[in-house]
Amino acid sequence: MDQEIIRRARVADLAAFLAARHYDDIKMSSTGISIWLKDRPYVCTRKGYVGFVDYHTGKQGNAIDFLVNYLDYSFQDAVYALEGYAVPLPNQQHDQVAQASNTFVIPDAAAKPYTRVFRYLSSRGIPDTIIQRLVNDGLLFQDADHGNAVFLSRAKDFCELRGTMPTKGKPFHGIRRLYPYCFWSCRNSTKPVEVAYLCEASIDAISLAILRSQADADLSAAYVSIGGVANQQTIDRIHRSIRTVLAVDHDEAGQWCRERNPALEVLLPVHKDWNEDLMAGETGTRPVIPAESRPTSQASEAAQDSVQPSRTKTA
Repeated sequence: MDQEIIRRARVADLAAFLAARHYDDIKMSSTGISIWLKDRPYVCTRKGYVGFVDYHTGKQGNAIDFLVNYLDYSFQDAVYALEGYAVPLPNQQHDQVAQASNTFVIPDAAAKPYTRVFRYLSSRGIPDTIIQRLVNDGLLFQDADHGNAVFLSRAKDFCELRGTMPTKGKPFHGIRRLYPYCFWSCRNSTKPVEVAYLCEASIDAISLAILRSQADADLSAAYVSIGGVANQQTIDRIHRSIRTVLAVDHDEAGQWCRERNPALEVLLPVHKDWNEDLMAGETGTRPVIPAESRPTSQASEAAQDSVQPSRTKTA
């Protein structure tokens, strides 16, 4: 990792970062100058102050230390998250702007109709009406240069790319995000969101939304792609703000993610993932396992596998 990027992250405007990205985790003084963590009121930073002070231990540190020690960021994620909040020296302003603009690039869209995207997603069992709705909502387009399917978040801070050409192995799959905790989501209705189902990829999120819609379940839900099970910051961010159900893949990596998040409810597909369930004609009636009822280790998978969902005719 470039040492200059690390240096800038260490002297980032921590107060501005917390106010913008972790507002629900902090409290401010009446003057708005001092900021504390709600769950650790002895940890403080101030506007115009580089770093923080832990009055409980006497420890002081920089912005990277704060994110790693108190907000569970990895070192690398902390550096990239703070990149946009670096305070440049006068002769470094141009370099910082260039660096920030290159960290996240949304591909150019092809001219409509997005034939390759429609053909590919239709082959994965997703109806054309759903594909068109995603396109109309600005959540999906076709990459002009490579013909990839691009799933773009509403905030335009996350995009997931999926190859659309037939290949002998797995199609191309890439993730781009402005910050480590960004994500993509879709919904079945305009009702206020009450629960978020966290899937590994956009196609899985869409597939689960279709399955749950066919079962008339969770019309107040958001179906989220976290871009892989390793993205704990995304899981934590969503869990802090809304009821969260972990709906990642039924495989070893998914089980690792479930064991890492024992406080979350769980929903498991019958097959490896929700798109495979959709392609196999499964229903969306599998039960959510409450956190307090979750068995430990792989017993949780066996418990849900023992439930035989009733079959209903799909629309």
